[in-house]
Amino acid sequence: MLAFLLGVVLGAIVVLLGPSLLPQQFRNAFLDNALRIIGVFAILFAIASTSFVRVPDGYLGQLFRVYGGGSLTEGRIVAVHGENGPQAKILTPGFHPWFLVNVLYDVDTSKPEVSIPKGKVGTLTAKDGMSLRPGQAFADPFPASFGYKMLDAEVFLLNGGQRGPQLSVLTPGKYRLNRYLWDITEVDAREVKAGFVGVIKSNVHADIDLGTLKADKPGKCDPLSFGRPDEKGRLDAPVVPVGCVGVWDKSLQPGQYYFNPEAFALTEIDTRAQVWTYAGGYRRANISLTVDAKGDIVQNRTEVEVAKDKDNADVAVFVKMEGWDVPL
Repeated sequence: MLAFLLGVVLGAIVVLLGPSLLPQQFRNAFLDNALRIIGVFAILFAIASTSFVRVPDGYLGQLFRVYGGGSLTEGRIVAVHGENGPQAKILTPGFHPWFLVNVLYDVDTSKPEVSIPKGKVGTLTAKDGMSLRPGQAFADPFPASFGYKMLDAEVFLLNGGQRGPQLSVLTPGKYRLNRYLWDITEVDAREVKAGFVGVIKSNVHADIDLGTLKADKPGKCDPLSFGRPDEKGRLDAPVVPVGCVGVWDKSLQPGQYYFNPEAFALTEIDTRAQVWTYAGGYRRANISLTVDAKGDIVQNRTEVEVAKDKDNADVAVFVKMEGWDVPL
């Protein structure tokens, strides 16, 4: 800013006063015009040197307006109509001619593009937008008509985007995000392995799109099981339609899923054939019969402890048969 003002002021002085400052014996029409041309070029150079931005590859240009934009309305922190302060508009990599951009704005080209690697998911928090409704913990998912266009700060703020934690997330890939609006946290994606299903306990009431499991926001969320205590006094969790708060009545099939783990808790349930072994935990008795010298039959009993193997589900099941305990 100082260099720009200095160049313009010096150029204007040369144009307006330069010829008159020369000694009379050196003044002539050619020299007067040459000084004026030099002054004009000084002004044009000062303007041109502050009227472009070059953004390096892999980075973004973020704009903070300093002059000439007016004040943001109360509660807003990102400008969409050119007010002073952080701007919704960002500059993509490349050369951008823009009249007096470096005078009117502070331009930050140090923020890299966001890259989400394979096997990860990016959770989003918006710093500006419409307030969440009472009782709402997460913003509504991006409307299907906009999709990932809602990541653009201008589109988000002009089309009802809500501030706070988002249900919509970033899948693996590269994104150009305005850091004045978005905070990004990288977490692990969740995978349901073959032979399992994923049971979801949801903390939100919203439209759902988890790939193999999709549903519109239910209008009514009455539980399908009302959670009455069982014979041991334990309370069953209510099962609800997909999109409601609670344990969903439908599960996720094997595959990889990208969602906000604060909104949805996933538990894998094994659906493969299960073999349960109950063995050990008893004494094996052996009885041998011998005939003594008197001709009487004598019983000799020996016992061996059969321990429960660490891989067994439990000790053996005993059945009483004709007075004998038979382990099965």
